[in-house]
Amino acid sequence: MEVEQISPLDVLSKLHLDWGYILTQAGSFLILLFLMTKLLFRPIQKLLNERREQVRKAIEDAERQRQEMERLRSEYEERLTRIEEEARQRLQEAMREAYAARDELLVRAREEAQRILERARQEIQYEREKMLIDLRDFIVEFAAAISEKAVRMTLDTEAHRRLIAQIIDKELPRNGAEGLARRNN
Repeated sequence: MEVEQISPLDVLSKLHLDWGYILTQAGSFLILLFLMTKLLFRPIQKLLNERREQVRKAIEDAERQRQEMERLRSEYEERLTRIEEEARQRLQEAMREAYAARDELLVRAREEAQRILERARQEIQYEREKMLIDLRDFIVEFAAAISEKAVRMTLDTEAHRRLIAQIIDKELPRNGAEGLARRNN
């Protein structure tokens, strides 16, 4: 069996195609394609491109805002660190000033205490010297009184002792330190 060779043109002629109709349909398809491209595909493509651009810009804006927020956060942290350090320094300075003021007050208080003690020592020394003078004057007066009485009467030793004891008993309780002070004034 032999296979017959058929050319493509023969096949087409056997199909009974209406070439006018096919060309009309092809022309209509091309016109429709052209119109759809002009009226539908390009506007849709334009809308898609615009939307794509908007999304890209939104992403870029979001990235810029994120970077700005990161920069602001970093600045805020630096500022906060500086403020904390400044507050710490101010506190330390205030503490140093307080310690210095305390030390100065202590020095002043010690100096004042020393002045008061020195004044008290001087007053005590003055009073001591005054008391010694008063005591000396009293003893002189006492001795003079004893001598006067002794001269008036010549006594034996026992009578002399009784007389001194009597004068001491009489003069000391009555005059005491107050009497000594009055006699000197």
